[in-house]
Amino acid sequence: MKLRDAAELVRLPAALTVPGDSLAGAVSAGWPYGRRTWAAPAASACLYLAGMALNDFADADLDARERPERPIPSGRVDAFEALGLAAGLTAAGLGLAAVAGGRRALRVAVPLAATVWAYDLWAQRNAAGPAFMAAARGLDVLLGAGGNASAAALPALAVATHTAGVTTLSRGEVHGAGRFTVAAALAGTTAATVLAALGAARTARQPGAAVAAAAAAGGPPPPSRAPGTRAAGGGAARGARAALAALRAGVERLAAPAPAGPRGGRRPAAGTSTGSRGGGAAAGVRATVAAPRAGAAGSADLSRPAPRAGAAGSAAAVAVAAAEAARGAVRAPRAARAASPPAARAGAATGLRGALPALRAGVERLAAPARGAEVAARLAAGTTTGPPGGAAAARVATPPVVAVGATAVAVAWYVGGVGRAQLAAARAAGDAGVVRAATGTGVRGGIRLQAALLAGAGAPAAAAALSALGPLARLASRRVSPT
Repeated sequence: MKLRDAAELVRLPAALTVPGDSLAGAVSAGWPYGRRTWAAPAASACLYLAGMALNDFADADLDARERPERPIPSGRVDAFEALGLAAGLTAAGLGLAAVAGGRRALRVAVPLAATVWAYDLWAQRNAAGPAFMAAARGLDVLLGAGGNASAAALPALAVATHTAGVTTLSRGEVHGAGRFTVAAALAGTTAATVLAALGAARTARQPGAAVAAAAAAGGPPPPSRAPGTRAAGGGAARGARAALAALRAGVERLAAPAPAGPRGGRRPAAGTSTGSRGGGAAAGVRATVAAPRAGAAGSADLSRPAPRAGAAGSAAAVAVAAAEAARGAVRAPRAARAASPPAARAGAATGLRGALPALRAGVERLAAPARGAEVAARLAAGTTTGPPGGAAAARVATPPVVAVGATAVAVAWYVGGVGRAQLAAARAAGDAGVVRAATGTGVRGGIRLQAALLAGAGAPAAAAALSALGPLARLASRRVSPT
């Protein structure tokens, strides 16, 4: 199989329309794969190319009658070579998905691959074809989101409705399309446009975007307390006080004189005891206890991911901290009294080391709700917040007017290309050439929709970078057909 024939078999230019799916999902879900995000678009592209090769294998008899110039009917590629290529690309796609997110990514990638094979081998020949293709592209978005359907619902639905419309229109590439077919494609384009606009509106309402806008304008940040935060803070404060009290009680027990042994043994001499009220271990632990209490009233560490909001998240975190603190603090003195003096000090230190990190985590969660002023201060200083590359940071650092404006430009670009081509197909529905051209525009127009979704999610820079693939795909389509 020659390289050019393989490129035509898998419709290589169309693969440029795929990476934006998983990127839109990744931005919406907060970049769940971190630095391994690159593997998700690569996995999507492999699965897409596998579907194209499998499509020609399944349609070999039909293409022999309707499109004899395709690689298999023309004899340039053997049908089983195409099948082997499809299997190999599917395996590569699943492997890359595992690299990106392990089992979490595979829980989406495996159904995605199954949907692709089911479409090519069965669904494309009946009325279920557009629905299967739409499901595949929607799952592609969720692959980038790490399966977080709630965060990536809007972009997944937008891509799915666009794909359903284009797939429906593609059925008229050979004999022309009826008005109902073209109307269905236009409805998909309209729905995708509305969903992209809703995504931008949702981003503009994010609290982080409001803080960023206020900081950019030089004004005070808006209130950072969400509904229900007062109750959550009260419950978390009670939990933190309980944790501190438990730990302090454990420290006092550790510092208390040990009782006489069963044979009337006396407490070891000074300097070898398990602890004293002025001892180094007790003093050090008391200082550690005091530090988190002071930190709870101060600023939170913004280099850490934002905690889960609401009473359930903060109260649960501090409850766990209290339990761990109490368990570690009580076990330490028991172990201290049962061991020899050197082992006693080691056992006490081990128990308290296990308790204090959990307590610090709970106190930091308690301090986290009052982050608005610090976020605004960092934005005013030109720095970002949150984890590097996180969606929260992108949304905070992008004023809503920028996100909405970039989305409007991308949506206009999308409608001006895809919508106009579909209107032309509606006026000449019986002309197979016009329908084929509208289908190709719709395939490439997926990049424009993805750019709108990225901009709407608060990542206009990523949207601008992705938009560069549009002209590249159009140029490549002049050499290899994407349909």
